[in-house]
Amino acid sequence: MRSSIFILLLALITIHLTGCGPQVDPNAKPVSTTDLPRTPRHNYSLPLYQSAKAEVLDSLILDICGSPSFEFEDLHAPRNTFDSGPVEHLKLSELLRSQGFEVTDWGSGNWPGGPHISSRTLENGTCSCQVDKLYYDPDENGLMRITERILCLPL
Repeated sequence: MRSSIFILLLALITIHLTGCGPQVDPNAKPVSTTDLPRTPRHNYSLPLYQSAKAEVLDSLILDICGSPSFEFEDLHAPRNTFDSGPVEHLKLSELLRSQGFEVTDWGSGNWPGGPHISSRTLENGTCSCQVDKLYYDPDENGLMRITERILCLPL
C-alpha cells in the first residue's frame, strides 16, 4: 500500500515538473471568435428559410406541405412593441387556419442574443406546420423589424 502511494506521488510530481499540463505561450496573439473557421460541428439537416414576399402567399398555400420553408419580411410594419400570448396575430397561422389547420401548440420567448419569438404549431391531419413570428432588435429609431416564417412537413 505504501509503495503504491509513493508511486502515485512520484508520478504526480513528475507530471507537474515536466509540464504535461496545458501549455500557454506568453507570446501568443489573442484569437477572436470571428477569426475561427465557420464549419459546422454536426451535420444537422436544419431548414434554410428562403426570403419571400407576401405576394406569393396564395400560391404557397396551394401545396403547403410540398413547399420549401420561407421567411416573409413584409407581412408586418416595423413597430416598437411586441404582442405575446395565444391570441397574438400571426398572419401565416391565420392563413393556415382558414385552410382547415388547427393550432396544436404555441409558445413565445426570447432567444439568448437573438430575437423575441412567438411560435405556433398547426396540423391538418396530413401536414404539420411550424409558424414563427420574430421581433428583431430595435433600430436607431426604436422600431423592431418583424418577420414571419413557416416550415411544413408531412405527418
